[in-house]
Amino acid sequence: MDTPTAFTFTRHGRLRSDARRISRPEIQAALRWGRRYHSHGDRVFRLDRRSVARARSHGLRLDHFEGTTVVVTADGAIRTCWKNRNPRRIRR
Repeated sequence: MDTPTAFTFTRHGRLRSDARRISRPEIQAALRWGRRYHSHGDRVFRLDRRSVARARSHGLRLDHFEGTTVVVTADGAIRTCWKNRNPRRIRR
């Protein structure tokens, strides 16, 4: 997936990212480097320890973004996002 510089948000996605103070560079990093899952027809991108380490091997320091999760709808809009360093099972 190409990482866009401009994002399309659902209304809920915009509210959640603003309320949770998740920056656009953080979302972009999750979309570019995060592990990909599928859940309820959506794509889920999560920056876990392994994906942060993979980015580090390419010269990027994303340690402060670890735990960021972005849910993207089938049409490419960001449905929601959150940050939690304690990984939990993602419903699939």
